Amino acid sequence: MAVAKAPSVPWYGATLKEWLFTTDHKKIGMLYLVTTLVFFAVAGLFGMLVRFEQNVLGIQLPSLFGRAGADLYNYLLTGHGAVILLWWAVNVWVGGSANILVPLMIGAKELAFPKLNAFGYWVFFGASVLVLLTLIPQNWITMLWTGYPPYSLNENAGSTILYVAIVALYGVSSTAGSVNMVTTIVSLRAKGLGWTKLNLFVHSIMAASLMNLFGVPALLGAVALLFTDKYLGTNFFNHPALGGDPLLYQHLL
Repeated sequence: MAVAKAPSVPWYGATLKEWLFTTDHKKIGMLYLVTTLVFFAVAGLFGMLVRFEQNVLGIQLPSLFGRAGADLYNYLLTGHGAVILLWWAVNVWVGGSANILVPLMIGAKELAFPKLNAFGYWVFFGASVLVLLTLIPQNWITMLWTGYPPYSLNENAGSTILYVAIVALYGVSSTAGSVNMVTTIVSLRAKGLGWTKLNLFVHSIMAASLMNLFGVPALLGAVALLFTDKYLGTNFFNHPALGGDPLLYQHLL
């Protein structure tokens, strides 16, 4: 006797509660894509303002809330670089497209760790909220997206602690997503689907995830040491006479 099945609801018909608590890889992929598109628009606006400033000599950008136009330019340059690279260039593929396509391409019903996948997105969303907080002039980060010392240790560099928090949350999200992708591709491929039969997109996501697993912990370590230098008085990157080495930060980055 055939068993009646409940009609399936398309992803766009889900309720708000379902979107907030979903562990479905397609829905989480859509959440990543929407978030990255919003930040792509923000980064694009920042980039246009940077080009406006560079159009002629002198400072064109206005002073805002006691902050000079030069500070606004440095903030726009910092925000454009960080957001266009980390939020758009990386997560539109590794976060959004990979979540939607990789399980379908390898014949898997879901990613290896669905709850970890949801956790990774919401940590990423938390980092996104902190990025939006930098729109407040008192929270401008003006050290450029790399955060190179010794300037990032200067008071004029802006909120280093906010920069560290953003990078830390982004790093946790990126690591969680990379672990999920590597495990899924290695262990959940359909029977008979060997490495030579995988789509090139799957190979590229595998390579990107492995690079994240090796590279992101070093970046997290670098910003953690940057935090201790500025707020706890250590000298990992500051004061070369006391043993600090700014090049160490660049190597870790």
